[in-house]
Amino acid sequence: MEQLIRNLESFYKVIEQALIRHGYVAQERDKKSFYFSKKFEYGQFTFSFRVHPHTSAIEVEPVRLYLDAVEEIMQGLDYPDKTKKWGTICDELPSELTSLHERMKQNPTEELALALGVATFHYIEEGINQFEQDHSTPDNIVEKLEYEDFWAVPFSGSPLEGMLRGLVFYRLFDEDLYYYKRPESDAIIENREFIPDDSWRVCYYELEKILRTVKPIY
Repeated sequence: MEQLIRNLESFYKVIEQALIRHGYVAQERDKKSFYFSKKFEYGQFTFSFRVHPHTSAIEVEPVRLYLDAVEEIMQGLDYPDKTKKWGTICDELPSELTSLHERMKQNPTEELALALGVATFHYIEEGINQFEQDHSTPDNIVEKLEYEDFWAVPFSGSPLEGMLRGLVFYRLFDEDLYYYKRPESDAIIENREFIPDDSWRVCYYELEKILRTVKPIY
C-alpha cells in the first residue's frame, strides 16, 4: 500500500494543475477509480484513472464524451451486456500511455508512475484538448463521422451497441440524415449469420419505435 501511495502521489502531482486548467472537476470516486468531469452545453467530458492495489500500478482511461440526450435514450433500452461505463464516444489513448501501462504492470516503480504522469500531462494538454474541439458541437461530430468507413465505429460500446448510439445521435441531429443511415443498420441487424441473438433485434425494433416520436434537438 505504501508503494501505491508513493506512485499515486508522483503521478497525480504532475497532472493535477493540467486538469484544473482545462476545467475538469473531481467527482465522487470509488475505491479504485478517480473521476473528473467537464460539463458543456450538450453533456460532459470525463477523464479518469484507476489504481490497482495488489500491484501498485496506475492505469489512465481515455477521455469520454457523454451526450445527455443520447445516453438517456440508451439507458431506457434493454440489450445484451449493457453497461453504463462507455459514454457516447470514447477517445483512443496514445501509444506512449498504453506502453507505460504495460511497463507498470511488470514493474510499478515510482519512476514509472512519474513518467506516466508526464505522458498523461501531455495527453491532457494535446490529445484531450483536440478531442474536445472535435466533439464540442454536434456539427463537429457529424463532420468527423463522415470520414469513417462505417459511421457507427466511433460510438462507444460493442459494435452493435455503438450502432444503436449512432442511430440515436443522428435522429437527434437530423431526421433526413437518420433515415439516410438506416438502410445500412437495417441490413446488419437482419443478418442472422452476423447477429444470431434475437434479443438485439427486439431492442433494435424497440428503439425504432422510440425514435419515431423523437424530434431533433441538436
